[in-house]
Amino acid sequence: MAEWLAAMGTPASPDRVVLTTGAQHALLIALAATTRPGDTVLAEELTYSGMKDLSIHMHLKLRGVALDGEGLRRTRSRPPAAYPGPACSIACRDSTTRRPP
Repeated sequence: MAEWLAAMGTPASPDRVVLTTGAQHALLIALAATTRPGDTVLAEELTYSGMKDLSIHMHLKLRGVALDGEGLRRTRSRPPAAYPGPACSIACRDSTTRRPP
């Protein structure tokens, strides 16, 4: 997989590639690796419903962040790490949404 990604212009080390069975599985792995119960997770205000389900199941606090034309808006006066517990930022987009240039 790492070789294929490199051939497509996205170099990746094999030890940094994780294969999943879909988006929900990928989110579960990402959240399990980066959060603990009670942590705050930043996601798009209108996020994927599976993200909401996972945050409930994993006892995470989900905080919505507004979007602009380039993705998550960074208008807060303090960084996400200032929230209680380590924060994780997840963008739940698919190929049909607008992407930054």
